Parts: sequence; structure tokens; C-alpha cells
Amino acid sequence: MKARKGEIKVITGNAAAAYGAMLCRPDVVASYPVTPQTEVGEQLARFHADGILDAEMVEVEGESSSMNITAAATLAGGRAFTATSSWGLMFMYDAMLQAAGFRAPVVMANANRETPGILAVS
Repeated sequence: MKARKGEIKVITGNAAAAYGAMLCRPDVVASYPVTPQTEVGEQLARFHADGILDAEMVEVEGESSSMNITAAATLAGGRAFTATSSWGLMFMYDAMLQAAGFRAPVVMANANRETPGILAVS
């Protein structure tokens, strides 16, 4: 096996997800910044600002809206991407079920973290 020549980069999982999303050439990116996936949206916004990513960037007011916009874009014939994390995935649950029922081909990155137990309210 021959070694590959070229540049090697060490990046985070979030940056890798953003690069993967960018390479898929989405038409719409709907994002709500929620830790720990905030870096995905930030990196995609940088790609957009640099002219590398030609997509409609939609900053939404919540995770449910993010999934609704992503599903609607795919149902209209576009490619769409969103990213979330554990709590965000819970908040978009209803919209995600609806997207699944419509068989909307949604692409999503889930940067996971643990959710606190029921008694973790402070």
C-alpha cells in the first residue's frame, strides 16, 4: 500500500460533520445553535461566507423549526441538512416523526451529550 501524499488535517468531529455536509452540496441548511453542535453551524456559515457552500442558510428559533424547514426543503425537491444535539433531538421529536411519516430524506448530524437526570434541575 502506498502512502497518500498531501495535507493531513486534524479536526474535531463537528468540523468533520460540517465538511461532510458541505461535500453533499445541500440547498438548505437549517440550524439552531445548541451545545455541543454549535461548531457545525459555525463551520457551515464560514463555508457559505467564503463562497465554498452555495446554500440557503436559515437560522431558526428552535429545533422543531429546524426539522420542519429541513423536511419541507427535501419535500420540495432540494437537499437539506441540519445538526442538533441530545436535548435538541428531544425538542424536534414531533417534527422528526412527521418528516419520517412523509418519508422526507432528511440529513442530520447529532453531536451527542448526556442529558441530565430528572432530579438535575437546579
